[in-house]
Amino acid sequence: MMAMVLSLQTIAEHAEHGKEVNSVLCASAADLALAGIQTEPFAPSQESPTMLLKTLIELGADAQVCPLYLPGVGRSESALLDGISIAKPPVVAAKLLDTDYRILSY
Repeated sequence: MMAMVLSLQTIAEHAEHGKEVNSVLCASAADLALAGIQTEPFAPSQESPTMLLKTLIELGADAQVCPLYLPGVGRSESALLDGISIAKPPVVAAKLLDTDYRILSY
């Protein structure tokens, strides 16, 4: 949840400075990427992880799921929320190796 709160802050306050948010959801976090999943809101904002993820996507964040996730849960790409794609390992690896790219892991 905190990763999404910080990501929203980054988009809201720093997008004009060329900052972007790219998220790769893995394991149980990738469950948030499935259409139809509802999560409970947190206090005090009364926003749920699902709501925050959808807001991030609407604001331009790039959200992806691990390429191993969907086969592991027996689902296809059509099960994902609009705006979420399957991560491509060469693209993710290139970002990880880019010294101008900051990586936060939660």
